[in-house]
Amino acid sequence: MAEPEPGSEGLWRHYRATWRTMFAIQWIALVIGLSIVAPALSLATSSALKQSGKARLNDTDLLNFIVGPNFPLLAIALLTLWILIHVFGYAVQLFAAHDSYHGAPVSLHTALRRTAGSFVPLTLVALRFLLHHLVLALPFLLVIAGVFTIQLRNHSLQHYLSELPPEFILALAFTFATAIAMIFVLMRSAVGWVFALPLVLFQHEKPGEARQHSLRRSRHVRRSAFITFTLWFIGTPLLVLLLNAGWPKLALWASELLGHRIGLIALLLSVLILLTLAIAAITGFICLTFLSLQHIRLFRREGLDTENPLPSPKPMLPPIARSIALASALIAAVLVVLLSYRWLDSLRIADQAQVIAHRGASAHAPENTPAAVLSAFDLGASWIAIDIRARKDGELVAFADPDFQRIAKQPLKIADASAEDLAAIDVGSWFHERYEEERVPTLQQIITLCSDRAGILIHLHPIEDAGARDAFVATLVDQIDHSGMPQRIRIASSSLPVLATVRELRPELKLGFHSTKPLAESIGMPVDFIIVPAGGLDANVIGKAHQAGIEVHVADTTDPVLISAALSRGADGMLLAAPGIGRKIIEERSVLNPGERLLIDFLARLREVLPTTK
Repeated sequence: MAEPEPGSEGLWRHYRATWRTMFAIQWIALVIGLSIVAPALSLATSSALKQSGKARLNDTDLLNFIVGPNFPLLAIALLTLWILIHVFGYAVQLFAAHDSYHGAPVSLHTALRRTAGSFVPLTLVALRFLLHHLVLALPFLLVIAGVFTIQLRNHSLQHYLSELPPEFILALAFTFATAIAMIFVLMRSAVGWVFALPLVLFQHEKPGEARQHSLRRSRHVRRSAFITFTLWFIGTPLLVLLLNAGWPKLALWASELLGHRIGLIALLLSVLILLTLAIAAITGFICLTFLSLQHIRLFRREGLDTENPLPSPKPMLPPIARSIALASALIAAVLVVLLSYRWLDSLRIADQAQVIAHRGASAHAPENTPAAVLSAFDLGASWIAIDIRARKDGELVAFADPDFQRIAKQPLKIADASAEDLAAIDVGSWFHERYEEERVPTLQQIITLCSDRAGILIHLHPIEDAGARDAFVATLVDQIDHSGMPQRIRIASSSLPVLATVRELRPELKLGFHSTKPLAESIGMPVDFIIVPAGGLDANVIGKAHQAGIEVHVADTTDPVLISAALSRGADGMLLAAPGIGRKIIEERSVLNPGERLLIDFLARLREVLPTTK
């Protein structure tokens, strides 16, 4: 068969002749790579669980242990192995492309045998290439790390992503410029190596000689090689991003449509990620196939190729035996991957979060009423949060507002109301007519309802007058002392003076600060727990709160995704108007593995970056 002139060799013709073999090669490399990474990840997870030393683990704890102090070494080792495997896969592709350009039959077995015969020099040239470019990249990476360490040391990454302050924008711009400069330097250097691998494979040159030979001969094709490798290195990920651009919006839309079905949301995200990876793999396969064909094309244009095709190695096994051996190896690799995933999938980290009914089940019944408390019991709440105020005679009652304007359209203030006034005011019809018999309950009535069914979280409003505050708190702690359940009553307030007064009278009571500020700003307070909004919580900050002996409870949300993400990050409880949602989320999370739960956490972070359809 006559060889075509090098200048007229069409990539499409050779692509059509080799694509099946090329794809088979890349799938083999992918499966082998996964068969190494998956067990390594399983071992890292197992080690993290054994070395954690924590009584309680959450999903992000597990992730942090895996990517802990030893993670950079593990990542470098795995990345090096992954690259070497794909270098060998690329070498097999080069052999297949070389046969195609010579008009020889393209055989997967022949390409694999030739690559195996070049194992040692191929490994050496790949390691030299990686080490050389790692040294070149290291200064740029250190500069980027230094910028982020100096510029972004005051807050968590979550804060910077949500707030986008000027220093964060500046750091991103500098990082982008530095990354572009690094890529340019690496691509320029890679051009000098363009012929090193083919010279080792086809001319059997030693790695050092091939490197020097490539430096000399690459000068004539520097521009073509630079464009080729830059287009592949930058164009492939850009094309993958473009093809997958719609998935984030689809995930957000679907998660809103699915509501509180956390399990279905996790399944949807898993499917979308698999589709994303499949598109990335196929796109990468196509681009890498064209790269290998163009690589051989440049090699031939420079006159470095032999005139005759390489001799085919003699088969060691008959065709059927070769097929069985290859299939067995791939099946074994797939089994390793599946068993590693099965082990990871078997991990379960039980949620120990408390479901706290905010003002009772106030989404189902009038707030702070016996009906709301009873409904909260039915919905699985373990704590009932109520607001407490004092009526005219000093008796403590469960009511949130200073007057009845919002609830009963009456301007009467609770501090001016007598027991007879409260007995006459309907505080239920505003919610639904079936609650027209509901009246403002006393604290003692709430205690009686909860005594053997749930704990009580009492929310105290600010009291500016010191004398009134002292009298109010004295009455409260007296009722708590006589409640029969002082160990199951907690106090929360947004007023530090109120909490200080309670602490002075009863230091053994559990006190909490109800904050609208970021959690990090509240950690130093002398309290036992903090109630914060669910959005924007950072797992590391929650960890610092736990180290300080402070529990973290989330509030101000009915979004199941946010609630699940807060639990994944280590929140200790949920303050919910619809406690049934919280109980449902805990039940659904119990059948999800940490990876699936972290997908929900990722979706919550995605919502903070991209607007939702709501």
